[in-house]
Amino acid sequence: MAKSKNHTNHNQNRKAHRNGIKKPKRYRHESTLGMDLKFLRNQRFAKKHNLKPKQQLKRAEKRKSHQLCVRTNDCCAINLEETCKPRVILLFSGKRKSGKDHITNILQERLGSESSVVIKLSGPIKSHWAKSLGLDIDQLLGDGEYKENYRYEMAKWGENIRKKDNGYFCRAAIDMCNAYSKSIWIVSDVRRKTDVEWFIQNFGETCKTIRIISDDVIRKKRGWIFVPGIDDSETECDLDNTNKWDLKVTNNDENIEGILQQILKLIN
Repeated sequence: MAKSKNHTNHNQNRKAHRNGIKKPKRYRHESTLGMDLKFLRNQRFAKKHNLKPKQQLKRAEKRKSHQLCVRTNDCCAINLEETCKPRVILLFSGKRKSGKDHITNILQERLGSESSVVIKLSGPIKSHWAKSLGLDIDQLLGDGEYKENYRYEMAKWGENIRKKDNGYFCRAAIDMCNAYSKSIWIVSDVRRKTDVEWFIQNFGETCKTIRIISDDVIRKKRGWIFVPGIDDSETECDLDNTNKWDLKVTNNDENIEGILQQILKLIN
């Protein structure tokens, strides 16, 4: 009699699950059995000078030690031994409409952007303000009337941050400008004694302080109007009684060539 049934799947599922269905094992180093010989030969040459795992970890730690050290909450100074120190740091101070922004911008053009950078300590404040209110950051960083509309609120917010950490905006402005790749730093808006102290504490003799003075009559011609709460606040008056300046110049004329020459002598 002919067979009527040749095959069945009965019991196959139970048999398959007796020891569990497992994924195929994946090894850290895949077998090269059957790989193209030319590919394996090239790979061997490529791997020849690779560092071993322990050597890779050692190199990673060395690189970390050379990165810029960020100041911790309980430390008053950043670690500058592993960073690229600038050759000169020019700390400019002056009242509103004294012309310090104009002088620092022209000075950078004279020095060149490859070797110098203008650092605005108010930059991080204005950047935060521009993002939160949707304002034009370029105009806030400029020397026009646009920023005057927001000066009081920005100054008030900045003071609250400074009370917690007086070097916060100094570090933030340096990072914002990627200043460590430049040899000459032009800090255009030093306003407080704590700002000067922070730079001198961290960079020492590379810092040169410059005070820009301008008569009130000239400042008014440039658009200055006395505003209570701003022109009599710490941001404008904290450095008024400071007498120790590396350079003190009067900026009452449109021609600033003489001022630039005096500043360039400080650098050289």
